[in-house]
Amino acid sequence: MPKEKHRLKTSFDGLSTAVVIVDCNHIITHINAAAAKFFNNIKFDTNDKLQSANADNSIGKNVCEFHSIPEYTKNLLDNLKDKIELNFKLGDSNVVMKISPLIDEFGQRLGSVSEWEKVTGKDKILIELETANQELITQNTEKEKRAEELEILHVELMTEVMIQYNEKVKRTNELKIANQKLIIQNLEKEKHADELRLIIAQKEMLNQQVNHLQKLESIGRMTAGIAHDFNNILACIMGYNEMNNDIREDMKQEHLREELAQNTEQITAAGQRAIALIEKMMIYSRQDTQSIKAIDVEHTPTAVNDVLKMLRAGLSSRIQIKFNNHCQFAMNNDCSGCLNQDRCDMDIQIDVIALHQILTNLAMNARDSMKECGGVITISLSKSTASNAQCVACRAIINGKFIELSVSDHGTGIEPKVINRIFDPFFTTKAQGEGTGLGLSTLTGLVHSALGHIVIDSDTSELHHGTSFRLFFPTMS
Repeated sequence: MPKEKHRLKTSFDGLSTAVVIVDCNHIITHINAAAAKFFNNIKFDTNDKLQSANADNSIGKNVCEFHSIPEYTKNLLDNLKDKIELNFKLGDSNVVMKISPLIDEFGQRLGSVSEWEKVTGKDKILIELETANQELITQNTEKEKRAEELEILHVELMTEVMIQYNEKVKRTNELKIANQKLIIQNLEKEKHADELRLIIAQKEMLNQQVNHLQKLESIGRMTAGIAHDFNNILACIMGYNEMNNDIREDMKQEHLREELAQNTEQITAAGQRAIALIEKMMIYSRQDTQSIKAIDVEHTPTAVNDVLKMLRAGLSSRIQIKFNNHCQFAMNNDCSGCLNQDRCDMDIQIDVIALHQILTNLAMNARDSMKECGGVITISLSKSTASNAQCVACRAIINGKFIELSVSDHGTGIEPKVINRIFDPFFTTKAQGEGTGLGLSTLTGLVHSALGHIVIDSDTSELHHGTSFRLFFPTMS
């Protein structure tokens, strides 16, 4: 039983979400490591209650007295029936707290559970963009009204000119002057029309950016949920692996102990890789740029070759895969022969796990597109210059010098109307059961987290069909 409690405590402390549990008397009974770290990392004023009480030693205290939050009252906790959400200022941070009643299997109230997290500035950006859109709409209305006024004025002037022309020929010079005025007014009208077209184009660009931010927010929430559930499952796996280590010491047969030791080591190693992957998913879901900087960067050609070794084992004999590495120092497509081992001119500043995810996803999609006809999947790494190219994911215009990583195939190609949707979460063209629609939506987040952009070249004609995903990353120099 002590071991079981220890494992439960380990699992509870292993949760990445800050969680606090209180009983029916509002006394704190449990607080996990994430919650202690959450509160201790917030800067408070000297008069704040939370500053004088260490979050690690808060168990046994009344939560209503522990937090100086007006909304978090005894009356609220006593009448809590469903999950609610509170937003408030805590120290120097904006915080959202989700409170849920804690009910046992007989429907009896045991207390409540609260989850804490910081609020990012994404909502603020959306509000600012919406305000900008409203201002553009107002400006468009004023421009249209002005254009109508100019049109009415133009008709009136033309009528007046015709009357004067019929009545008196001698006023030809006056008519010429009037015509000159009309020409000037027409030029001004064309200028206003050009300004109006520019405003409409800017509005369209802002709408696309808003849609992109909304997609990122949806993906971020989805990724956080998946990582949270996966972390809980992983905690159970690692716990049972610890039990295997305990059992191994009691085994009498040496060869069984050795075999079990190797198995537990492999499980531990795989678990550590999974934990690292979960951390990357949580970083992406929070859009935490400070955490994104702390990444594991490997020579990009070497990382690509590692992915190729894994992919080749899963390809049929009808599909081949090759790597064109244009690194000026590389030998045989590998950076092990680089003249400068500390730096490769094709290195991309991206986490190696994220790079593996990107290449695996694109290669598997290329394989699926060629499953009927076969062909060659080509991965290329080179330096490239972009000129007024548009990212198909965020719609940004990109110019300048980049490191280009491309994955090309000879598949059926992608229709233009489909390209505009392939990065939407849960959108897929594959048959039911063959795809989730999450691969490319996750890919665009990983690419943009590394400050990259995506351009797609695709041809669906019978003679030149195929698709090329071109990923542009900033150079390190």
